Amino acid sequence: MTDAVKGQEKPQENIPVHAIVLAAGQSRRMGGTNKLLVRLNGMALVRHVVEAVRASRVAGITVVSGFEAQGVADALKGLEVDFCQNPDFADGLASSLRCGIKSVPHDCTGAIILLGDMPRITSAMINRMLDQFEQAQHSAIIQATDNGRRGNPVVWPVKYFDFLKQISGDVGGRHLIEENAENVITVELGEAARLDIDTPEMLSRFKQR
Repeated sequence: MTDAVKGQEKPQENIPVHAIVLAAGQSRRMGGTNKLLVRLNGMALVRHVVEAVRASRVAGITVVSGFEAQGVADALKGLEVDFCQNPDFADGLASSLRCGIKSVPHDCTGAIILLGDMPRITSAMINRMLDQFEQAQHSAIIQATDNGRRGNPVVWPVKYFDFLKQISGDVGGRHLIEENAENVITVELGEAARLDIDTPEMLSRFKQR
């Protein structure tokens, strides 16, 4: 017998990796507009990202909110996600990363960290990174690249969680990646790995495309 039933392939099982979508920032460069709530093709920017994650093979999703948390929750209404509200969101990205890492279930082998303002990321791209994580036996850092330049998302094995919980400031885990370069596997995603929307000009250019 084969795995095909009535002409359909057997669906792949989820990978024990938890997704963390960082959506707590204040969008300071957007001139007073919360970029995550800007509508693209009929839905909020952050919903585009979370929908892609939902369609992937992750085991679960935590959305870290902070600035305009209710607006983010409303934008994601009806989606099966957990929320982690970061009371220290004004301190920068690291506080949201710490909040998200603490939410990962104990039976997961890693976490994929995504930014809530990267609309080109697709479920297929996420699955490619998860597959690479599995091939590395859940022990390597998997990072997306754009023509070789490091970007997002990043998959972190559990063994790095304690280090991620100690970072501070308005940075992610960049220094950890640099310090553990020998344990980093890159996955080329093209423009999607570095295209985020930070300014009104970037939003305008994206809409025109």
